[in-house]
Amino acid sequence: MSRLLEDFIRLWRQSKAAGKEKLRLTVPELAQIWICTERNVKFLLNKMSVARWIHYAPGRGRGHVSELTILADPAALILQEAERMVVEGHVEDALSLINNTEEDFPVKTHFLHWLSNYFGIRVEAAGGAHREVLRTPVFRAINTLDPASAIYSFDFHIIRQLYDTLVEYDHRTGEITGSLAHHWTSNENCTSWTFYLRKAVYFHNGKLMDSHDVCHSFQRLKHGGLAQSWLMAGVESIQAISENIVQVDLANPNYAFLHFLSFTPAAIIPKRYMKDSEDDLHAEVGTGPFQLSKYDRRICVLDAYDRHFRGRPYLDRVEILHIPELGQQLPLPMDSSMLLVHTEETGTESYVTHSDNEETDDGYEGRSLLTINMRKEGPLQDPLFRMALSHLIDRVKMVSVLGELRVSAAQALQMNRAVLEEDPDFDPDLGCDLLRQSAYQGEPLTVYCVERHGRDAYWLQEWYKPFGIHIAVKLLEWHELLTEEVIREADFILYELVLSEGPMRVMEMFRSNNSFLRAHLSTKVAESVDAAIAVEWAKPLQKDWLETFKPVENVLLQDCCMIYLTRKKSNASFHSAWKGVHMNARGWVDFKDIWWTG
Repeated sequence: MSRLLEDFIRLWRQSKAAGKEKLRLTVPELAQIWICTERNVKFLLNKMSVARWIHYAPGRGRGHVSELTILADPAALILQEAERMVVEGHVEDALSLINNTEEDFPVKTHFLHWLSNYFGIRVEAAGGAHREVLRTPVFRAINTLDPASAIYSFDFHIIRQLYDTLVEYDHRTGEITGSLAHHWTSNENCTSWTFYLRKAVYFHNGKLMDSHDVCHSFQRLKHGGLAQSWLMAGVESIQAISENIVQVDLANPNYAFLHFLSFTPAAIIPKRYMKDSEDDLHAEVGTGPFQLSKYDRRICVLDAYDRHFRGRPYLDRVEILHIPELGQQLPLPMDSSMLLVHTEETGTESYVTHSDNEETDDGYEGRSLLTINMRKEGPLQDPLFRMALSHLIDRVKMVSVLGELRVSAAQALQMNRAVLEEDPDFDPDLGCDLLRQSAYQGEPLTVYCVERHGRDAYWLQEWYKPFGIHIAVKLLEWHELLTEEVIREADFILYELVLSEGPMRVMEMFRSNNSFLRAHLSTKVAESVDAAIAVEWAKPLQKDWLETFKPVENVLLQDCCMIYLTRKKSNASFHSAWKGVHMNARGWVDFKDIWWTG
């Protein structure tokens, strides 16, 4: 809230307390109300008078008292201020203003209706032309736009709007297709790969992309100590053969190396170049279908990139606004053009769509799972206790109670659309027997997760109680969950693995030091996982790529190092006038493919 509005509300409350339309207040009295100097009182009186919030008649001469009349409606001013904040991307501040003044000025319902209408498609005048702008709400913050540092799927989604990779993985067909590279070859044992780049591909800053940018991107990923640097661990050398040819040599055979290069963190960024002995690199500059216009943790504005090598997006601009927990859902107008991705955070559940609206849930497959911290001293070191934890969960019951985007009990890494009627791993008799034999003595244990997975965590807390297992739940912000200290102190981390993103998401789970699962594995188990991966990835990738990971997964399941919970889907609801809407592998809608016909 602006200081001027805050002072006006104080003045209004003084008027309400006095029960008078006209207030007779001296400058010293106003200074006490506004907690400021008498000089500032005159400044504030002038500002409010110019804005026509008040009429102020100063007393002239001895015995003449100054009179102040309130003209403006504070509720209307609060709404105007909140709407201004939203337009500037400060939705959280706007909601805070509305909540903090709701007792005296009950405008929240009105504001939420305005906010709902603010989202959707708008046609705006810009530079003598008209542009189509999609405003869409999200209920989680963007943590990073650096491809090499990204972990979460929503960050991946936004990064994919800004950047391209050499090749792409088609999650529907399982095939690798060309992107910035139009062709590639490898030697017989897949230790040397050559990529032929498209010509006339431009970065958003106008620089022509060439092989040196590819070399820079991969070298930065390999040597930068970044979250996804593991991708280049097997790379021995990267060299530009010519302006449009890149050669990458590996230490060991890797038949699936194309999958590594299709992974979002392997996106190509511009090479740093020297200017007056300083790096001159524009942040968040890629070759993608959209270029970044504005970004902070509250708002991300994407403008269509006219020179994208695959063609310009249909939309002119996308404004993504982060909305914090609402405590209630947004009211959807009957004719809303909002495009809403359902993600289970507070504010997105239980939307009832109008008959003109459609839904899609194609393309996405996720698994919620529980990591077990085997690096922490205590009962989790005992394999009997870990197995008891798994056998005591009725996942079918969990799905039926929690519903929403949970579609079935999860069984390992199977991409199986069948809904399980019974949970084959649920065996309470065996679980209780293992629990009695285990080292667990009723110690409290804590599940860490983000708010999205909070309902699952609290369900587990209640479910385990009758068995004498005491679980606490700690909800964190997305960025907080990534810190080493938090991962180290958590007994369990509940999160979602996005299987539809392909083999690299599973590989990341097993190999990346930033993976929650990897960070919780004992050194011995981690070494066994690495050995199993080395064997499998030295062979051609199976058509059913999940079978490639079975030996690795077996290493973990035999020792019960993690617990699968439920199969997840993702869906979006939208007006029928939207076309080209499909869920991508990351559980979101690709903005470049959609257009409005209404």
